[in-house]
Amino acid sequence: MKIRLTKLLSGTTYQVGYFIDAEYQATVKQTTQQNAATGRIKADDQSSDMTKQSQDGVFDPEGSLSTQSLDLSLDFLLPGASLLGDTQGLINLSDHVGGHFSVRLKEALTCYECRQTFKKLYRGFCYPCLVSAASADACWMNPEHCHHAQGTCRSEEWADARCFTGHCVYLAYTSDFKVGITSTNRLAQRWIEQGAHSAIKLCQTNSRRTAGLIEKYFKQFFKDRTNNAKLANHLIGDSQIESSQILHVAQTLKADHEQKLADWLAGRAPAMRYQWSPLKAYFFDHPKVPELNGEADQPNLTLWKQPRDSAQPGQLLGVQGKVMAFDQGYVSIGSYELELLLLS
Repeated sequence: MKIRLTKLLSGTTYQVGYFIDAEYQATVKQTTQQNAATGRIKADDQSSDMTKQSQDGVFDPEGSLSTQSLDLSLDFLLPGASLLGDTQGLINLSDHVGGHFSVRLKEALTCYECRQTFKKLYRGFCYPCLVSAASADACWMNPEHCHHAQGTCRSEEWADARCFTGHCVYLAYTSDFKVGITSTNRLAQRWIEQGAHSAIKLCQTNSRRTAGLIEKYFKQFFKDRTNNAKLANHLIGDSQIESSQILHVAQTLKADHEQKLADWLAGRAPAMRYQWSPLKAYFFDHPKVPELNGEADQPNLTLWKQPRDSAQPGQLLGVQGKVMAFDQGYVSIGSYELELLLLS
């Protein structure tokens, strides 16, 4: 599944469009011709590859940020409508929110690195890749434990391309306020992938390890993970009041901890370069069924568990980041391959 920033609505609020990947357009077109009343949407391997795309920086070029200078004084700009590109032939799920589908879930067991299918994965990797691939090294998920200086890095080429480049530390509101890091040139993509209601860049650094250390400091106050169940229920409910407070939260954080953070880093890595960013909040609108907002009988969504290899009916209530919310429950498109049959 591709996620694209569709258009600027007003100020710093952006509407996010969700589009099915073009790789299987021919299959969709052929099936649609066979049954004019039914559109068949079948996810390809990339629909379960969002985490790998996040690691490799591979994302839809029309919707991605331009390569940005590593000058720490530069502010971050979101792309506008002109970067959307041609969506002809793509299926826009935003147009089908509220529609009824036959849904089949298949657990995605494809290794992030080698792309082969296995019966068992370890953190998304097959065992050979887990012990050898740079993308599977523990320091990628916990960059404060970078061991490059000890001469034990799995790949110098990987380190030069991924680790010794500009990174950002950000605050986002997904299921709650969370802190995270990502490379400077894909910050908007990261926010959209995570399903952020709002987000703000806190600091910019010259390496992934520096960003990881700053994130570790902020994890005293915020989580670094998203609760998918809470995110799904926020999607069909109303979390805008909490989300709108992000600028105030970030300003308070900087006022209270700017010097404390500097002192904390000085005792651990005095040569590290970083800079606080001008605090500017961005807000994102994700497609959802509008009439559900504020209703007392909103469903309490839990993980949708289906019998193996069986299709179940469900109404699509919304899409946000990796989470698709149905009236039967929510699913994560990072964990499953999906086959959707749009019912007339």
